[in-house]
Amino acid sequence: MRGRKRAVRGGEWARELLTALEGPPKHISQWLPHHARLLKQDMYSQVGLLTLGGRCCYLKLYSPKSFLQQCIYELGQGRPSRAFDNASRLVAAGVPVPRPLACVNLDSGVMLLTEGLEDGVDMQTLWLSGPGAATLAALHSAADALSKLHLAGYAHGDAKWSNLLWANDRMLLIDLDGARRCRIGGRRQARDLARFTLNAEERGVGSQLYKHFLDRYLGAVGGDREQVIRRMQPSLLKLRARHLARYGEGEHNLLA
Repeated sequence: MRGRKRAVRGGEWARELLTALEGPPKHISQWLPHHARLLKQDMYSQVGLLTLGGRCCYLKLYSPKSFLQQCIYELGQGRPSRAFDNASRLVAAGVPVPRPLACVNLDSGVMLLTEGLEDGVDMQTLWLSGPGAATLAALHSAADALSKLHLAGYAHGDAKWSNLLWANDRMLLIDLDGARRCRIGGRRQARDLARFTLNAEERGVGSQLYKHFLDRYLGAVGGDREQVIRRMQPSLLKLRARHLARYGEGEHNLLA
C-alpha cells in the first residue's frame, strides 16, 4: 500500500499487520475483500475476518468523515484508538470483550485488529434464528456481560443486540469505541439497559424471559428493580419514540 502507515498500538501484531498490508492489491478498498471475509461495510467503515499469524482476527477500517477527523486519526487519537484502549482496560478488568491486537494508521484511515471469533453470531441474529436451548442462556450471558462492564465503571454507549456477540456459549461486548467511564448505576449505564430493552421489545421477548435477564443483572450489580426501571425510563421513552418515527407501529412494551 502506498502512503503513510505506522503502528499506533499493538507492537508485534501491528508489525505483522503492516507487513500483510504491503501485499497486493495496493489500494485498501481492494485489499480488504481480497484478503478478508467482509462482514459489513458502509461509507465510512469496512469490517471483516482476517487470518493473520494463523489466528482468526476481526478487522475494522475506519475512514475519516472529515479533514478534522483525519487529523485526529493521524495524531493517533479518535474512535479506533479509543476502542483499543477501552478493550485493553476491560480485558484487564475481566469484562468479556475480544482482546485488542493492533491499531495502525493508513493514508486512507485507521485499521483496528482484535481477536476474531469465526463462529460468533450477534445476539440479534441468534434470536432471529428461532427459539432454542440458547435463548435463556444468551439472555443470562448478556446480563453477565453488561453487569461486569457496569461494575468496572463503564457504559457501552450503544448496547444494542448487534453489539453483543455469542461465541463459545458466552456473550462478548463488541464495538467499544463509544464506551466511557461513568458512575456505577448512573444515567449512562441506565441508557445501556434501555437500549438492550428496546431490542428485546423489537424482537418480541416475553415478559418472563426479560425478567430473567433483569433479575440476573440485578443479582450481580445490586439495586432495587423499580429504581433501575425508573432510571431507565427517560432513555427508553426517547428510544421508543425514535423507533416509532422510523418504523411505524408495532410496539411491544416490556416496561410501562
